[in-house]
Order: sequence, then structure tokens, then C-alpha cells
Amino acid sequence: MRRPAINIDQHNLLVYIGVGAGWFLAGLLELIDGGIALKAFQIILFLAIVIILLYTAIGKNEEHDEMTFAYYKEALAAGFHSITITCLLFTIVDALLDYTIPFHFAGYIMLGIGYFSAGWKFRQLERDGE
Repeated sequence: MRRPAINIDQHNLLVYIGVGAGWFLAGLLELIDGGIALKAFQIILFLAIVIILLYTAIGKNEEHDEMTFAYYKEALAAGFHSITITCLLFTIVDALLDYTIPFHFAGYIMLGIGYFSAGWKFRQLERDGE
């Protein structure tokens, strides 16, 4: 079996943007009461996320230079900050409105925003660095 070649932009698009969008969509789907069809769609969505992560883990990635590592570090820090800010906003809403936000919703949304913002920041750094 030949391993697929994955460049840095494809890796970023698949892992951070794609998986982030998947987690965010999963969080939004938690708000909808759709029965068995919705649960089936969520399972398909989660399987797609697993397939994306396995594809990029198995794939042959191109070599990273020092700037790419620095960009990843900065992008992941931005993703972590986004998760923290989102968590704090959910906590404020929870405290002010005396409403408990379900963890499935909050967790999926936080993961989605964290992944997506890390991917967006990395893409921005790569574009500005060229």
C-alpha cells in the first residue's frame, strides 16, 4: 500500500480546518432534537473526523522547516486561547442566566473553535511569511 503524500497546506486544511468544522457542526447538532436520523448523521460525522485524522497520520508528510514549527507553535497557542475564551464565555452565560450548558454542546463547540482558529492562524502565518 502506497502512503498518500500530504503537503503542509493539505495537512492544515484537513486536520485543523476540516476537523474543527466537524466538531463545531457536531456541537450545533446537539441543539437539534432530530431522533435517529440525526444520531446517524452524527456518527457519520465522527467517523469522517476519525478517517481524516487517520489519513493524515498514515500519510507521508513533507519535511517541516524551522519556520513551520514556529508557525505551528503560535497557531496552537491561538487555538488554546480560543478554547479558553469560549469556555469562559460559556461559564459567564451559565452564571448569569442560571442555565446549565450541556457538556456535549460546549465541548464540541470549544474543540471546533480551537481547531478551526489554530488552522486559520497557521494559514495566516504561512501566507504572511511567504
